Amino acid sequence: MDAKLNLAMIGCGDVAGAYMESAKNSARCRFIAAMDVNRAMADRRAAEYGIEVADSFDAVLADTRIDALVISVPHYLHAPMTIKALQAGKHVMCDKPIATTVADADRMMAVAAETGRKLSVNYPMRH
Repeated sequence: MDAKLNLAMIGCGDVAGAYMESAKNSARCRFIAAMDVNRAMADRRAAEYGIEVADSFDAVLADTRIDALVISVPHYLHAPMTIKALQAGKHVMCDKPIATTVADADRMMAVAAETGRKLSVNYPMRH
């Protein structure tokens, strides 16, 4: 039985490389797909890590092999994309900030609770 969590990278800018590099040698997870509205960026990440490119966000959500998404897109997209992913049965690790409004953050947490999916926010503390 394969115990690794299958991830999709949503948004393939600079920060995506750090996420993907961290998972590269993990015994617990692996990226299997990358998606970006800029196809060239997704193609570059996919080639760099030997993974697939998803044609759209909806294609990622429909892919039953994908357990969780790392969402690293412009802040105003965090809430709508996270909510849609949770409702599609995916777990989500969202880049900071969680959302652009408290109401959106509250809704994201409520949908995670309603769907029984995990939602986390990457917020590294630095001193």
